[in-house]
Amino acid sequence: MEKFTIRNEDGTINFDASAEAFRAALVAQAAEGEKLGADIETAVDAVFDEKGARLPKQMLIDGVLAKLGRTPENHSTLTRAVEDYLRRNTSKDKGVDGRRIAALKGQKGGLQRLALPGQPVTALVSETTESK
Repeated sequence: MEKFTIRNEDGTINFDASAEAFRAALVAQAAEGEKLGADIETAVDAVFDEKGARLPKQMLIDGVLAKLGRTPENHSTLTRAVEDYLRRNTSKDKGVDGRRIAALKGQKGGLQRLALPGQPVTALVSETTESK
């Protein structure tokens, strides 16, 4: 908190200036997070475009990290951000919930892109759904 504390000439805390300093830092952090989210989304789609529509999760993560310029210093932060992005955008019910990446199980499992950003998601049809 001290780095956001602005003091008056007499040493007392200037609450308005301190609140503004914190707000400015928070706005900058939010903008940074939004840019990283957009960069991750672009990298995810680039990896799917290059390697195929269905990939093992770790292969997708590694490809995205490479595109984002992973270094030893930013590795854990970027990995966490990519995993969070995938968690928010991956459907466990084959896209019925509108998420654009499906988590598939079994021998041919992995992650499959169902739609590009901004496009409507078409859910995968399962054998049990087809037979009804």
